[in-house]
Amino acid sequence: MRGSDAGSVAVVGAGGVPRILSQGWTTVRGLAWSPDGGEVWFTAASVGGSRALHAVSLSGRRRLVLRVPGALTLHDVSRDGRVLLAQEHAREGIAGVSPGDKTERDLSWHDWSRPVDLTADGTTVLFDETGEGGGASYAVYLRATDESPAVRLGEGHALALSPDGRWALSTPQSEPAQLVLLPTGAGTPRGIPTGAFDAVLRAAFLPGGERLVLSANEPGRALRLYVQPADGGAPRAITPENVGAEWAVSPDGLRVAAVDARGALVSYPVDGGGGGEPEPIPGAAAGDSPVRFSPEGRSLYVLARGDGAACAVDRLDLATGRREHWKAILPPDPVGVYGIPRLLLSADGGSYVYAYVRLLDDLYLVDGLR
Repeated sequence: MRGSDAGSVAVVGAGGVPRILSQGWTTVRGLAWSPDGGEVWFTAASVGGSRALHAVSLSGRRRLVLRVPGALTLHDVSRDGRVLLAQEHAREGIAGVSPGDKTERDLSWHDWSRPVDLTADGTTVLFDETGEGGGASYAVYLRATDESPAVRLGEGHALALSPDGRWALSTPQSEPAQLVLLPTGAGTPRGIPTGAFDAVLRAAFLPGGERLVLSANEPGRALRLYVQPADGGAPRAITPENVGAEWAVSPDGLRVAAVDARGALVSYPVDGGGGGEPEPIPGAAAGDSPVRFSPEGRSLYVLARGDGAACAVDRLDLATGRREHWKAILPPDPVGVYGIPRLLLSADGGSYVYAYVRLLDDLYLVDGLR
């Protein structure tokens, strides 16, 4: 999955062939040789995000060295046995303004809440939990933006809400990737046949709900955008590879605004070929990320990321290229916030939700670990 730090610990010999020593970690960061060189020390977790310090020998024998509350990241081990460790206090949360309000609410649920879709009227947000609170298989939630309690819909990564709001599209933690519709009310989950993808990163229903746009990658291929029937069928590529991390669908469903492999914001036809001739978007600048089109399709909101916690949202007139500032986004408490990875707007722009990532670390020099 793009953006995931799941993985394995391996060594590479003089012949250049890697040999896996330990695998199956949902998050693994930081590694160093032990003081005597007989082990590799690393910080990882097999469930959730609370990484502990582990050691593995070159024969693959693993042992636990240190576990503390929260997540650890190993930075280095000295020859005399001192260990440089960071105890991380990291979370991703949700904040936003519900219809009719002017003050932001914190809509976070557990420890790693990321919004993926917002109803057109701005009253309900679809999000997932991929930290400790989400469990080993992660979890999909629906929550009203008035701060009503969140409702757990099922397992996996959340992808999109159907236009009628009755279904939430999700993808379980599995390979090859699967698509599952979770009912937002009474009902039974049902699968959607799709192509042989390694991962599905994002999705959206086209107007009418009969087709899907998928941001996915096939085995051995880079990310790109596909379109397929919402009830299942063969996907068809609509962009070249290395396109599909950031995009928005036009209200008529005919075009997708996306960031291409060069970092430029362009428009691709939904019914074009996989190599599709893109059109430049007037007024776009380097670093712009598409958020959504205005309801009539004449303008496009873009996220212009700034430094640290702040970012700006601008509106581009697609006919003239005129660019106007719409809103500055800054969490009420910016301490430790180092990014706003996603912003979702209601159709009229009157309400919004966004994800923020906060990271606070305590750095320790530890003696006596064996």
